[in-house]
Amino acid sequence: MQKSSETLTTKAKRAAQGIILPIVKFLDQIGVTPNLITWVGFAGSFLAAYLITQHRFQLAALILIIFSSMDAIDGSLARYQNKNSKYGAFLDSTLDRYAETVLFVGFLIYFINGQQQIGIIFSYLSITMSLIVSYTRARASDLGAESSAGFVTRMERYILIILLLIIQRPLACVIIIASLSLITGIQRFLIARKDLIENNN
Repeated sequence: MQKSSETLTTKAKRAAQGIILPIVKFLDQIGVTPNLITWVGFAGSFLAAYLITQHRFQLAALILIIFSSMDAIDGSLARYQNKNSKYGAFLDSTLDRYAETVLFVGFLIYFINGQQQIGIIFSYLSITMSLIVSYTRARASDLGAESSAGFVTRMERYILIILLLIIQRPLACVIIIASLSLITGIQRFLIARKDLIENNN
C-alpha cells in the first residue's frame, strides 16, 4: 500500500493539542461525551448556513470557526476518556458530510434568492465535488488502498470558505471550492488507481 502524505487536518490537530487538552479536561470533568460534541459541531452548520442565506457572511465565518473546532475536540475527548469506538468514528465522518452539505445548501439558497445562475450551478458543484473527494477516500480504503492525500481536504475547504466569507465573496467561494474539490477528487482517484494496480488489489 502506498503511504499517503500527512494531511493538513492531522498536522493542525497535533499542533493544537496544547490548546485542546485543557478544554478536553474541562469537558470530561462536567460529563460531556465525545458524541455530544460531534452533534453540537453538526448543529453549528445549520446556523452558519442560515446566516449565509441572510447575507451575514462574516458572522457565518465566525460561527464556522467556533463550531468547526469541535471536529478536533471530539476525537481528543474520546481518546482522553478511552471511548474510541467504531460507531463514534462513523458518526463523526457521517455528520461531517451532512454538515458540509448543509453549509453549501445555505449558499444555494442565497444564490437562488438572488437569482444568480452561476452561483446556483457552482453551489451544486461544490456539494457534489466535496462529497466525491470524501467518497474516493472511503472507497479506496475499503479496497485496501490509501487515498487521503490531495490538494484540498475538508480542513482546507473550511479554511477557504471562512476566509472568503470574511471578505464577503460568496460567489468566489463556491467557484473555488468546486474547482479545487474537482482537482482533489481526480488526484485521489489517480493515487488510488496507482496503488490498486501496483498491488493487484
